[in-house]
Amino acid sequence: MRLVYTLALFLLAAAASAAPADSLDRELREMEAEWSAPAAGKADAGAWLDRLVALEPRACERPAFWFLWGSVGLEAGNARDAALGFSVARRMGHRPRVTRLLLARALLDWSEEIPRGAGDRPDLGLVILQRCRALTREGIADESLPARERSELEALDLRCLAALGAVLHWSMSFVGAEETFRELIRRQPEVARHRIRLGRTLLALKKPEEALDVVREARRLCPDPSWLEPEALLGTIHSTLGHEEVAERHYANYLAGRPDNVVVLKRLGEHYLRFDRFGPAVETYRRLVELVPKDAGVVFSLATALRRLGRTEEAEKYMAIHRELADEMQERRGVRDGGD
Repeated sequence: MRLVYTLALFLLAAAASAAPADSLDRELREMEAEWSAPAAGKADAGAWLDRLVALEPRACERPAFWFLWGSVGLEAGNARDAALGFSVARRMGHRPRVTRLLLARALLDWSEEIPRGAGDRPDLGLVILQRCRALTREGIADESLPARERSELEALDLRCLAALGAVLHWSMSFVGAEETFRELIRRQPEVARHRIRLGRTLLALKKPEEALDVVREARRLCPDPSWLEPEALLGTIHSTLGHEEVAERHYANYLAGRPDNVVVLKRLGEHYLRFDRFGPAVETYRRLVELVPKDAGVVFSLATALRRLGRTEEAEKYMAIHRELADEMQERRGVRDGGD
């Protein structure tokens, strides 16, 4: 009799402890079904995140909760929250194939949100993209993967490669960027833009002849004259190679369509200075001063060109402006770095 009584007490205690868990699991299932319904109102994903935040203290040990957190975050455009949710769900073994795909997507979106050089971790985008690539390659290598999921992962992998190459180039890891862009070209030889990216990297690696061949091939693949990106890059390559007139023709082609592009105008100004064309250089830098009056480098270049023309009084005026701008920039850096 005592054994029966003890067993009854045990079952009652187990039922009491399981009841909240069963209730929570049921609540999560109902929320997931509501979220998955066609009329879920996903446009109000922010309200869904509020619901999940309120539920977190009770549900943080449930993988279904974190999967829902990731799904809502992805829909809300909050890629960092989405990556957190799917990362935890994946570690808990929840729906591994689908979670892998969604986590890769969230990581890629997150990497695109990070300003270059921002914060204390300028390499954060690189770390995130390397994690994304590890997931996409793992999925592609899975022979049991359904064709639709494989296709999605391959598309994500290509996007990830392009983003990874851009981050490597920006961080001056040019050898890695070259390898990445060459892999992209091997996998998508018909995409002209990959060759533009590779051309920029080759130019940074001081391989202008190779860069010229690559960009010419990009132009052959896409001869549309409204695509101006190759014109700007061809101008820079020919200028580097000493082809003065050819470079100016390409710059002119680009600027005819986008006359206020600051980056290309700066390259043109540098080109004129390189070939001692100080008159055209002054005209170009005057235009740039109108567009970006607070750019200390532009003001300095204008002063330099004026001085080389013998217009010392005007050059000194712009040098004074340059010093003021440089002092302002130094003060801002001091404030940002915690100085007095």
